[in-house]
Amino acid sequence: IGFSEAPTGDNWPHVWWIPTGLLKQFPLHAAGYHRRKTKETTLDRVVSSYASSVKAMIQARKRRIPTGESSKAVLVAMETTPTLSRLAFANQELEVVKDVCSSIGLEVVEPKRQKAALIDQLRQCKFFHFAGHGCTDPQDPLRSYLCLEDVVTNPLRVGGLLDLNLKDQPPFLAYLSACGTGRIQQEQFMDESVHLISAFQLAGFQHVIGTLWDVNDRICVDIAKVVYEGIKDGQMTDQSVAWGLHEASRRLRDKWLEKMDQERHNRGVNDDILNNLVIRAPVVHGVRWERRRVRSRAMAKGMSISLGTRWRRVATKASRSIRVNKNLISGVETRGQRWSREASLAILLRHKVEPSPAWVPFIHYGI
Repeated sequence: IGFSEAPTGDNWPHVWWIPTGLLKQFPLHAAGYHRRKTKETTLDRVVSSYASSVKAMIQARKRRIPTGESSKAVLVAMETTPTLSRLAFANQELEVVKDVCSSIGLEVVEPKRQKAALIDQLRQCKFFHFAGHGCTDPQDPLRSYLCLEDVVTNPLRVGGLLDLNLKDQPPFLAYLSACGTGRIQQEQFMDESVHLISAFQLAGFQHVIGTLWDVNDRICVDIAKVVYEGIKDGQMTDQSVAWGLHEASRRLRDKWLEKMDQERHNRGVNDDILNNLVIRAPVVHGVRWERRRVRSRAMAKGMSISLGTRWRRVATKASRSIRVNKNLISGVETRGQRWSREASLAILLRHKVEPSPAWVPFIHYGI
C-alpha cells in the first residue's frame, strides 16, 4: 500500500483495516518479519485501526460530541467471577487506569458489578473499562457476553448492547480487557462483524479497544497503562487512542524480542541457524504440562463451560524440538509447538502453527 519505509518523528500514517472473510482472523497490524529487526513489519510502518465497514467509519465520523459531555470513567474489574477462575491482575489493572483517569480530571465511578447497574452507568459515561472474562458463543455471536457477577442469570450480551442508544451523547472509549472480544469463530458469520467490539461501537462508543483471541492476565496491565498514558499525553484526541495502543504494542514487542534473543543466546543458537528455513533438533522423550490463566470462557453444545485456565504442553530441555520458519508472521521461530483446550486462532490451530506473542491480539476500532 505504499508505506515502504519506517516513518521518522511523530508523523505516522494511519491505516484502517477492513478485512473480510477469513482475513478477519489475522492480526494484520502485527504482520511482518519482527525477528529480522529491519522494520519490515506493519507495526514499524503505520498506526493501525480496524473498522467493520466503510459505512460504519463514515457514520462514526459524522457524530459530534455535545458540549455538555459526561466526564465519568466507569471502571469494572472482575477479579472473581461466578464459576470462573480468579484473575489475579484485574484489580491491579483497574488501579492503573484509575490513576490516569483521575489525573486528567475524569470522575471515576465503580458501579455494582451487575448488568442493570452497569447499563445505567454506560448511558452517562465518557470512558468504560472492563477487566475480566469474556465469552464468545461460536454458534450465535449475538449471545457472546462479558462476565459480571450475575453472569449465570443475566449476562451482558451483544444483543443487549445493540439495544443501547448512546449516539446522542456518544461516549469516547470502551476498553474491553477480556479474551476474544473481537473474535468470530464460525466462517459463515465472518462478514457480519458481530462481536462485543462492534456491539459497543454500534451502541455509540467512538473508540473501542478489544482483543482477537486469548490474552494474558499480566500483560493486560502493561498494555492498559501505556494506552491510557498515551491518551493522556495526546489530550484525548481521536488519534491518541490508536497511537496509545500502537505505542503499547511496540514496547511489548520490543521486550518480547529481547526475551527471545536472550533465550536464543542461552541455548547457543546463532544467527546462521535462524536464517535457515527449517531446522530440527533431536526429539527426546519428556514433556511437561502446565496451566495458563486466560481471560476467556467457551461454549460447547449449547452449555457454558468454564475455561478460565487451560492446559498446554511444553517441551522440556531434554525434549525440545525446534522448528524455525522465517516466514511465520508471529516470529516465534525457536519454540516447540504448544497445545491447549482452546484455539488461540482457528487458522493457527488448523495448520499447527505456534500461538502468537502476548502483545498481538489487542486491536483498536474507531475513527
